[in-house]
Amino acid sequence: MKPLCSAADPCSRNSLNSNLQKVRVLHVDDETGFLTTTKQILEFQKVFHVQTASSVTEATQKLGETEFDVIVSDYQMPGKDGLTFLKELRETGSNIPFILFTGKGREEVAIKALNFGADYYINKVGNPETVYSQLSHYIFNALQNRQAEERLKYKVEFESVIVRISSRFVNPVDFDEAINSSLAEMGQISDASRVYIFLLQKNETALDNTYEWCAKGVTPQIERLQNLPVEVIPWWMKQLRDGNIIHVKDVSLMSPEAKAEKEILENQDIKSVIVLPLTVSGELAGFIGFDNVERLGAWSSDDVALLQIVSELIGSSLERKRTEQQLKESEKRHRLLEENNTDVTFIQDLDLNVKYVSPSVEVLSGYTPEEVMKLGPKFLMTEESFESGLADFKEALFAAEKNPDVELPFRRYEYVCKDGSKAWGEFKPKLLRDSNGHFVGIQGTLRDVTERKRAEDALRQEHEMLELFTANIGAGLTIISKDYKILWANKFFRKSCGDVTGKTCYSVYRDRASVCSGCGAKEIFETGKEHVVSEQLVSVSGGQLTWVQLIANPIKDKNGEIVAVSELSVCVNERKQMESRLQDAEQRYRALFDKAPLGILIVDSNGIAVEFNDQAHRQLGYSREEFEKLTVFDYEVVETRDETIARMQQILKSGKDLFETKHRTKRGEIRDILNTVHVIVMDGKQFFHVITRDITEQKKAEKTIHDLAKFPSENPNPVLRIAKDGTILYSNAIAQKYGCNHKEGVPEVIMNSVVSSLRSGCIEDVEVECGDQTFSFVVAPIPEADYVNIYGRNITAFKAASDLLDKTMNELVLINEKLDVVGKLTRHDARNKLSIIVNNVYLAKQQLANNNGIVNYFDAISSAVDQIENLFSFARIYEMLGAEDLTYVDVKRCVDEAASLFSGMDAIHLVNGCSGLKVLADSLLRQFFYNLIDDSLKHGGHVSQIKVYFKEGSGHLKLVYEDNGVGIPEDEKEKIFKEGYGKGTGYGLYLIRKMCAAYGWTIQETGMPGKGAQFTITIPKLDKNAKMAYTLVN
Repeated sequence: MKPLCSAADPCSRNSLNSNLQKVRVLHVDDETGFLTTTKQILEFQKVFHVQTASSVTEATQKLGETEFDVIVSDYQMPGKDGLTFLKELRETGSNIPFILFTGKGREEVAIKALNFGADYYINKVGNPETVYSQLSHYIFNALQNRQAEERLKYKVEFESVIVRISSRFVNPVDFDEAINSSLAEMGQISDASRVYIFLLQKNETALDNTYEWCAKGVTPQIERLQNLPVEVIPWWMKQLRDGNIIHVKDVSLMSPEAKAEKEILENQDIKSVIVLPLTVSGELAGFIGFDNVERLGAWSSDDVALLQIVSELIGSSLERKRTEQQLKESEKRHRLLEENNTDVTFIQDLDLNVKYVSPSVEVLSGYTPEEVMKLGPKFLMTEESFESGLADFKEALFAAEKNPDVELPFRRYEYVCKDGSKAWGEFKPKLLRDSNGHFVGIQGTLRDVTERKRAEDALRQEHEMLELFTANIGAGLTIISKDYKILWANKFFRKSCGDVTGKTCYSVYRDRASVCSGCGAKEIFETGKEHVVSEQLVSVSGGQLTWVQLIANPIKDKNGEIVAVSELSVCVNERKQMESRLQDAEQRYRALFDKAPLGILIVDSNGIAVEFNDQAHRQLGYSREEFEKLTVFDYEVVETRDETIARMQQILKSGKDLFETKHRTKRGEIRDILNTVHVIVMDGKQFFHVITRDITEQKKAEKTIHDLAKFPSENPNPVLRIAKDGTILYSNAIAQKYGCNHKEGVPEVIMNSVVSSLRSGCIEDVEVECGDQTFSFVVAPIPEADYVNIYGRNITAFKAASDLLDKTMNELVLINEKLDVVGKLTRHDARNKLSIIVNNVYLAKQQLANNNGIVNYFDAISSAVDQIENLFSFARIYEMLGAEDLTYVDVKRCVDEAASLFSGMDAIHLVNGCSGLKVLADSLLRQFFYNLIDDSLKHGGHVSQIKVYFKEGSGHLKLVYEDNGVGIPEDEKEKIFKEGYGKGTGYGLYLIRKMCAAYGWTIQETGMPGKGAQFTITIPKLDKNAKMAYTLVN
């Protein structure tokens, strides 16, 4: 239940060293040699214990057998890969820290891993000292982050336990059940072996273990620990009587003065213990504590706080229980006094002199009647009570003068007994009149209510404590009796609904005369259910109606009988309003859009489609999720952004419009569109209701007919006119040559199109093979004349070329796939072997650090491995150039993702000014920015800021990357883009220029030497296929 480490003792490298603990690491990689060297390097640091697995299957098995602190995993492995392993872990609820430790060129995998819940991504290729230093650092960071999360979860659960325990002591019907349930929750959240309460016997000479909770497998001790004499634990009792907390981290190290206590604890196999005094009315009544039979160590401040809170609650409840018992005993005594006429009767004159007092006054106060009459009320009452009584007397006279029949209320005053003690008396006064009706004095009966007053004060204090515990839960809490009357309500509820004590819940909630339909309290009383949740529309102060969720739970007596219900009320107005809005929106959506055969959109003044039907996004080839991110400016082709905005403003004035335009599909195809637009108003705002109709095919048919509509006899392609019944009304020479004549008739496939086009009135296309030739025919119906005009085109050569092209492309794709697979496998396996070489070199250098000659040889080996790695990286990226279809890529996200792959970016301020910019590119765009950042970090000197932004010009956009490093000399501004040039591999900027060429961009270094590097990338507005090369979304 507890977090991995407490806030006062965080897990860190230092604390691990000092506590001789080791981080348990599970390393998963299919290369056994790499597993071996990584284990040696990590365990060399003395703070790690590493177990290895060569597959996800083996790793899963080990996780089921052994507990680990962190997983370090490769990505590419036989069977399941590292991402699948991570995803399965998170789906099963495991939040164990997970670090992806894989080869270079896995940046896209790293992004996915971080999205799946990985803690870090580390490139295992590189200088071992750097790689394993970073790996160690990330392992500790991941542990500390996870511990912080666990700490937060624990805090929330801790507070929930406090609320639940507090609610149990709101007028508990079964006091023992309330304590036992609370001890169980305390033990579970604190990981204690036992939680217990000891209470002093009445003579305070012995203790009884009255309540106990034990964890699973722990032997109960409650039967053995009854009637325990206090003298056998003198040190323990002294600490408790002094109000001290007994906190023993290790029982075996207890001081000699606690020898007796140590022996008792060790006989119970207790390793550590914490105990707090339990007080009632300021006096020691016993103690409450935790112990552990499995582990040593300090108990946390949360454990202490939990014990203190529960100690106060139980102490207060015990005090209330005792007070209630005393009250019952007091009432019993009062009944006996009443039966024996122990009430005091007295008569006073208008000056409040006592003229008569009954003999029973001596039983109550110790004074004889004569002493009472001599001393008078001012001497016998406390000063405050006397002043209050004097005011009450004057008020009674005033009220009686106005209404002779007025009934005076009961009054309570504090008086002083003969032995100096104070007591409370309650009396019912009655005004005396003479025969003329004039007031002459007052008569009353006095009854001692001291014990009742104390009990009431104790109950009031208990209610005040309950108010304190429930004041900040942000919800109403009430206790409802079987007759549906509210016995108690917290301050939050009273603030919303006023003083409700004694009122029925249904009159408070709904102003009803009977129980509400669906009442949770009623369901519990009738069925005995343990938990009922319902929702009601209730009336709060001022008559305002609001939706609340009512959570009802039974309150039972010691026999298990339900005697009342606790009901938690939580306002759910906002949720209800949201549900209503969602329902209305859904109904409107179905009514307007679902069945429409045309694209329908509701567009706001910013060009954003706030609602649209499926046809709207399908006709442009987008998914619903993709389309809702676009604006009309993103797919409009004919008009510029400014022209479209001007048209929108004009439509707002005129109220409607009908116009043709062109839209670009997701694949870059240009489609002819007919837009019908009307201005509508929703929620007080103006929107455009747009109906879009794709008329591309209609346009093509019109153009085809126009191109083919030459004089039939001169047309080198087949031209026919065919009647509805199949009669050939006309066919030119070329049509007759290929069988369309009066003798041979019309081919069946063409005749089918004749019939269907005349029926639909739509132009149709049909492809027909005539011998060794293939023709494409356009069938244009003339419905009013019951015939069609047919125009043909010979596409034999085109078909042959198309088939050959498809065959060639399929062969190229197959060859490219083979090369890609071979390249990836070769690089993966070779990199693993290189990593093993580098790791072994590192281990050897540690052992031979004093032999400079051998160390130099090792350095040369490491340098050669680095160069091979760089060549592999270059080959991977170069193979990918031009291999993917270009799509619109979010520039800001690519910059952020590229920066996230560098561990050294913490000290660098990244200014990413590319929000809303998407460019036509592929997945290599992230590598593009990665190379630029890598160049800044390696060659920029003391770079403290990197900035990426854009500027739109006429017909182009300039994307600018700059840093504030040392800059690039004038004579090197072009050389840096050449293959092999520079201090590093010579491939980073060379690849960047190649990427630009693939995208149709240009790049130049435009910075000032000494003031930082600046790379300006120019992106034309349209690419080579006349497709928008970038889009901007405000």
